[in-house]
Amino acid sequence: MLRERIVQRTLLMLKEGLIDEVVALEKKYSRSPYCMKSIGIKETLAYLDGQYTKAMLIEKITTNTARLAKRQTTFNQSQFQNVIKGSIEELQMLLL
Repeated sequence: MLRERIVQRTLLMLKEGLIDEVVALEKKYSRSPYCMKSIGIKETLAYLDGQYTKAMLIEKITTNTARLAKRQTTFNQSQFQNVIKGSIEELQMLLL
């Protein structure tokens, strides 16, 4: 389910002007600031350089976002003890 949400979010970002925004950021800041290596930006720059097709751009952004989500999940699991886990329905039953 998370992967599908990441795909939908990526498509929405592209629809709402991600490529134009990255072009504007590159013009204003160049590629040197570290923030220009963020997920979404670095893949879009590669797309603009002709390294990726549009389909590859979508796949690269979703894959890198999913990897980040996995790292965050792993980190959170190691940091927080006594966390109640379950499906949405199970958690709703506990809360209500």
